[in-house]
Amino acid sequence: MRTITHRQLRNESGAVLRDVAAGESMLVTNNGSVVARISPASETEPELPVTRAATARGFDAVPLYDRPGNVLDALADLRGDR
Repeated sequence: MRTITHRQLRNESGAVLRDVAAGESMLVTNNGSVVARISPASETEPELPVTRAATARGFDAVPLYDRPGNVLDALADLRGDR
C-alpha cells in the first residue's frame, strides 16, 4: 500500500484518483501521522449518505429526512414554528 502526504493528495488529486480507480489503495499522512486510507469503492458497499450543515462553530451532522412528500412539505415540517 502506497503512502502519500496530504499535500500530494491536494496537488495530484487527479492522478491519485486514477490510481485508486485502477485498484490501488493509499494511506494519507499529515505531519507524518496516518490520517486516512483511500481505497477503491466496492460494488457491494452500500452508499452512506452524509449531510452536514454549517453552524457558527463548524459543521454538525444533520439527520437525513426520510419522509414521503415533496421538498416544500419537508422544509415546512423541518422549520416547525419558527
